[in-house]
Amino acid sequence: MFSSPARTVADGPPVTGSVTDVSCWQVHRYDFARWKDRPAELDHYPGDLESWVGAFGERDGQRFLIGPDGRPDERVNAFLSSPRMRNRADNTSKAYAYSLGVWLNFLLSAGLNWQEATEDEVEAFQFWRLTDPRNGQPVEASSFARDVAACKSFYRWVGKRHAVVNPFEDYEPPRSRKGADVKWLDPAAVTR
Repeated sequence: MFSSPARTVADGPPVTGSVTDVSCWQVHRYDFARWKDRPAELDHYPGDLESWVGAFGERDGQRFLIGPDGRPDERVNAFLSSPRMRNRADNTSKAYAYSLGVWLNFLLSAGLNWQEATEDEVEAFQFWRLTDPRNGQPVEASSFARDVAACKSFYRWVGKRHAVVNPFEDYEPPRSRKGADVKWLDPAAVTR
């Protein structure tokens, strides 16, 4: 358990915020304004977090993931800071970061890292996310489709740069059944 107002990781710049459970993947975001009000014990870190973070190609407000070992995964965070993600709306970038975190934690619970994932894990992820009674927070098909879109985008991006196999390549999420219960009215019923 770690609960400092800021911490450093060997592979990157200081992280502002509080880390309460380092046994899973966590989403964080850079907040340059908060860094200016850092505690005195952190004065040995650069005062200009913006320049330091910028040297890594990252920016204020950007989300990033910290792994269960308390360290970032360079490839995961390079995706989140990539032009592909910078061109997305802020809400989409946020949703993708959280969806990727859910996927990474699912794999962690299975004892796998994201480079080892196969189509079987994708199918198991679908079951867990949508219908597994052991999942206390199942989601609708539309939310799961967003998770899949985030993972597909991540694996396409990382696969081109690091030769990682994309377990989502041929996968299509189940369609939302929102319209399944729609009853159509005939023209006479509309005028009644």
